Amino acid sequence: MQPADSSRHSVPPSPIAATTDTKWAEAFLGMPAENTDGYARTSLVRRAASCTGGYCSYMVHTMTTCTRRNTQAFIDALIKAGKLFDLMIYPMRKHDIGDRDATIHLYRTMLDFGRGNL
Repeated sequence: MQPADSSRHSVPPSPIAATTDTKWAEAFLGMPAENTDGYARTSLVRRAASCTGGYCSYMVHTMTTCTRRNTQAFIDALIKAGKLFDLMIYPMRKHDIGDRDATIHLYRTMLDFGRGNL
């Protein structure tokens, strides 16, 4: 999803929403107490209502860089904003999906989403 002045579609892994629960958010934004404006500006949760286009996300069971809490917060914001989305959960998998069956399934899901939204 993109801001309202754009018409792109998105298929990211679990989104980094508004919280700093990973070293990656802190590496780029610093600590929340030191950069409240930066966290507010980059929060997908705060942008959900103004997004247009399609949104499809996937989430794995053991995501080390983006937690389920982030995905759940963003999905909740999409629901509150009345936005439709697709979400695919890959249980018992790590960040890289890892196995052939799930990887093929993920790519087929992404391709199907692209065909239906472009």
